[in-house]
Amino acid sequence: MLDINLFREYPEIIIASEKRRSKDLGFVEKTIEYDKQWRAALIQVEKLRQEVNKNSHELATASSVEKKQKSEKMKELKQKIIDLEKNADEYLKLRDENRYRVANLLDERVPDGKSDKENLPISFYGTPSVFKDDLPGFLKATNGKMTYKRIETRLKSHSDLLVDLDIANLKKSAGIAGSRTYYLKNELVFLNIALLQFALEKMVSKGFTPMWPPFWLNEKAMKAVSHFGNFQDSLYKFTDNDNENFYFIPSSEQPMIAYFYNEIIRKKDLPFLCAGISTNFRREASAHGKDEGGIFRVHQFDKIEQIVVCAPEDSEKWHQEILKNGEEILKDLGLAYRVINCCSGDIGDMNVLQYDIEVWMPSQGKFRETHSVSNLKDYQARRAGIRYKEPDGTTVFAHTLNATSLATERVIVAILENFQRKEGTVEIPKVLHKYLPFGITEIKLLKPWKE
Repeated sequence: MLDINLFREYPEIIIASEKRRSKDLGFVEKTIEYDKQWRAALIQVEKLRQEVNKNSHELATASSVEKKQKSEKMKELKQKIIDLEKNADEYLKLRDENRYRVANLLDERVPDGKSDKENLPISFYGTPSVFKDDLPGFLKATNGKMTYKRIETRLKSHSDLLVDLDIANLKKSAGIAGSRTYYLKNELVFLNIALLQFALEKMVSKGFTPMWPPFWLNEKAMKAVSHFGNFQDSLYKFTDNDNENFYFIPSSEQPMIAYFYNEIIRKKDLPFLCAGISTNFRREASAHGKDEGGIFRVHQFDKIEQIVVCAPEDSEKWHQEILKNGEEILKDLGLAYRVINCCSGDIGDMNVLQYDIEVWMPSQGKFRETHSVSNLKDYQARRAGIRYKEPDGTTVFAHTLNATSLATERVIVAILENFQRKEGTVEIPKVLHKYLPFGITEIKLLKPWKE
């Protein structure tokens, strides 16, 4: 959340940022109003306490009649203080509830826009296969800056390949777990594990500590590390036998940031670099009608996430580093992609600047997001109470960043669509071969697996 002093001293900056995001300004206005009422109540309390102290001192020299009057007055004053303190607590609660709903301040580099259609492409890599009918859209999406290979026949969708190659079953899972669920089978199980091993090894080689966090958080922790009010509908919730609420994680970002909840870190221990591996759960409530077939947009998926906690002066550098890491993984896999600067209408509420990486999907004839790379500055750390100590003893809120290293299901979709062969098999990128058993190098309709 934002520093309360920004609301007091520079509300126009917050309002301008919220307008760029097309946000309701009510949360900003209520934060400012409740903060004024809270501070006014505290001033009144202090004045009443001074009056109580004055009356208390005067009691020693007062007559019996005056003592009775002053005692009654002190009783009234103390009750007023209790009532005012109760009001002040309520104002503070309401202030912070509204303050929590105000998004982070946008970086000046964020382009203005209403939706993802106005995101700004900034770089391109690879030579994708483009079906002839998709060329106009492709050239527009790349500003004509990306080389391509024209193909005369549209490639199969990954949804068809899942069935044709017998590597997943979505009908069976839908019957017992609902839509957007799946059984992975045969080579796809090995490929999923290989991708995780590949990405994790890559991140460790970059100095990231591998960590496997819990897959759920209690409500207090989840509120501290996420934009809970705007994000709650995307979370799966359960209640234990003690009637305490817990939420399944949408990414390892949340438990790994909560790892430092309300802590003061020594500056010499920064930056903290973590590669979080987790199974993640999202309701995808806002995705009705989108990607209903296949495994691109699902309720459960595996991912390696990059998490950085650093000093403010280093967050820009780390934002570029974690973007580079995501790009390097896609390059190693031989996938063509573009990097976009997310516009003000598409960027996450907690982010000041967000880059997405989108891989070309030939059967769909468009780029699809596989990675998100975000700088949150001190917004998340302020809510979670994550600070570090400077050499002079002062405490400062840390900056936090997060980025996809590799989300397996989405990358599997990209591999199936981009590396399918005419005979119906799918080539597996060479960089993954060493992580695969039984000499697997391709996906084909052949089983069971034997040494």
